[in-house]
Amino acid sequence: MLRDLAKAKPSIRWDSASAVAGDFDGRSSRGGAMLGYAGSKVYLAIQAGSRGKSLRYQYLEFGVGPGAQAAICSAPAKLEVYPLECSMEEGELPGCKATKGASGLSIVDGDCDSIHLYWDHVSNRMQWWRR
Repeated sequence: MLRDLAKAKPSIRWDSASAVAGDFDGRSSRGGAMLGYAGSKVYLAIQAGSRGKSLRYQYLEFGVGPGAQAAICSAPAKLEVYPLECSMEEGELPGCKATKGASGLSIVDGDCDSIHLYWDHVSNRMQWWRR
């Protein structure tokens, strides 16, 4: 994964220590995720499971610094994988399907609320939310 990311996005310093694996798209195939840094941005690369097809990545960009919803408070951050749940206090996550073995993902920096991610089966992409 690191080699693919470094080739595709060479301006980003990818953090191999942040790499995690899970069934992020809920299709019973494992994929990977890794964080990278460039300037005042943190990037999340998500590899959906391939199921025999060529690998594909989705890239999400977040800021680094307090005060923005789409940002972590400080770097470096880490990734945490957990069993996906589609219900939260505010209601159901749009497009979420909690299939057996599906994984959710969080970007955690220890200083502010985590950014949570799940696979949206309507848009066919990872979406994020935070409390």
